[in-house]
Amino acid sequence: MNKLNVNLEKKGIVTNCLLFALPFLFLFGVVLLMIMDYKLGDTTKNEIVSGDLHVYRGQTIPVDYIPSLVELSERASWLKTKKEIDIRAKESLEKMILDAEKEGMCLVVMGAYRSPEYQKEIYDSVSSDKKMYVAKPYESEHQTGLAVDFTGCPLNSNGVRDDGVKRDELKNDFSELPEYCWLVKNAYKYGFEQSFTYYNEEITGFPAEPWHFKFLVK
Repeated sequence: MNKLNVNLEKKGIVTNCLLFALPFLFLFGVVLLMIMDYKLGDTTKNEIVSGDLHVYRGQTIPVDYIPSLVELSERASWLKTKKEIDIRAKESLEKMILDAEKEGMCLVVMGAYRSPEYQKEIYDSVSSDKKMYVAKPYESEHQTGLAVDFTGCPLNSNGVRDDGVKRDELKNDFSELPEYCWLVKNAYKYGFEQSFTYYNEEITGFPAEPWHFKFLVK
């Protein structure tokens, strides 16, 4: 198969992925709107959000909240970085990443827990016209220790993650990678859910983030 055909086949996979994902995202958005409309009817902007919900703009995390953090495995972490996550999410997250690899998908965690101090540094570092994309300290899901930002990674010929292998596809947006399609279809099986979609922007206060998923504690 020549390079042109391979590229066309990949584009077809991504297109099919998006077509498959749209109904799920739309349904999720509709249900979320109904739930939030009910919940926010008698709550304030300072609602303390528990582990089984998402944290949206204007909702705050208690200032004394400290998650029970553990370090993610090297396999689950981006390059040689060390990432921490709430202990309640670790097992499910690492199992999801390994199961995805068995199906030819390579996922790693690029962002995980952030302290309020680090979140403030990030918020203060962006220009005013970009602040809509960044949560303030005590308003970030990352501070719960239950949210992660995914990115793709390369696999070798044996289907094992290998950062030494070149994968040009990783230059594309995460939403265009087959890994995102896999998450849309499978993340819920492991307790994870995409927090910010195109269908809930008015509710969340944040633009869509295909890479950002949160573990929902049951």
